[in-house]
Amino acid sequence: MAPKTDPSPAKCASIISFFHTPPLTAYTIQQLEKQLPTNVPGLSGMQVKDFLTHLVGNSQICSEKIGSGNWYWHFPGAEGDGLKSKVDELRREVEGLRGNVEAAREEVESGRGVLEVEEERGRLERWLGGLGEEMEKLGRGGEGRVNEMRAEERVWRERVGVLEDNLQILLGFLKDAPEEAVEQLRAQVDIEDLE
Repeated sequence: MAPKTDPSPAKCASIISFFHTPPLTAYTIQQLEKQLPTNVPGLSGMQVKDFLTHLVGNSQICSEKIGSGNWYWHFPGAEGDGLKSKVDELRREVEGLRGNVEAAREEVESGRGVLEVEEERGRLERWLGGLGEEMEKLGRGGEGRVNEMRAEERVWRERVGVLEDNLQILLGFLKDAPEEAVEQLRAQVDIEDLE
């Protein structure tokens, strides 16, 4: 559940800096409820979960459900690596498009298909301009597509969590199920080994 009010940016920054202090590791919610109040001034153990929910929701820290508990972590430089690779990819696209624009200019100058080349050139220049704007956004912090990709990642992580829970339930059922029920299930789903 999201916090009722926006958490203090100063406390959020202190929590993130806590994750950057050695040892760089992942923590359970129980560990963070004990350690964060002693390391972040003005933060109580009851507020920890709200702050973590806010930071995970804004993709400022990472969270993963492992077994029955959630683990939280944030390693320095993790955000920058993704943004750098996206910027590099966009730069390669821009260079390729510039080559296409130059080829179109040469074709126009040679007099072949002037109208078609001009239309293609205009389309490529508009597309190039759009890529330039996207590169600028990524260079300033990557608000656009990067946040969309993080939202998609959260959805997939939730789906995997549900599937893991369902698998655990099924495995629990199979432990206590009679051998004949297990054999029927193997035959229905065509699975060799259900252990």
